[in-house]
Amino acid sequence: MDLQVELRGAKGSAELLEDFDVEEAIKVVRELGEDLIRATASAKHHFRTEWVDQLVSRYRENPGKPLVHLSDLRDTVMPVLTNKARALVLGCLASHSQKMSFGGWSHPFRNIAAFAGADRSKPAKLRTWKQFAKLTGFDMNLLEPYVSALKLSGGRGMRTVISPNLPMNLASPAGAKLRGYRWDSNYTKS
Repeated sequence: MDLQVELRGAKGSAELLEDFDVEEAIKVVRELGEDLIRATASAKHHFRTEWVDQLVSRYRENPGKPLVHLSDLRDTVMPVLTNKARALVLGCLASHSQKMSFGGWSHPFRNIAAFAGADRSKPAKLRTWKQFAKLTGFDMNLLEPYVSALKLSGGRGMRTVISPNLPMNLASPAGAKLRGYRWDSNYTKS
């Protein structure tokens, strides 16, 4: 059964997402679940069959969004960009330089402006990039090929994902493992 998922945004507008085969994804989840059951059979805390059944029922009810773009990540994530992204950001800043000259942008977008100006400042959080995109019309997903790392803050320290492959495809075996580990196990420190 092919399914085209419709996502409703905060303003109620519908966005059509990629087509994907839910039954194929469920088949992969079952295979991975059976592998985990076999691999942890002798462990004290083994993977259970009912957990696989819960995953399958959740996938059938709400298959989710198969591709996760940079703009879909949490606002606290800080993307570290390569120097090649500088031209994209600089072009957007140059086309909106009149707004910047009034001083309204200097504080909230200082890390973005510093990056565009070849200054080695700390990375801006996605919250700042999203605000910047909203004001300028900049498509922040154009930065995906230039993301060299994702810094994740929160909890006791900073965690870093080196060389993320954006957009992340959750309709794959690796995506099923990630989704099962992160969302369905309620593991808050992942």
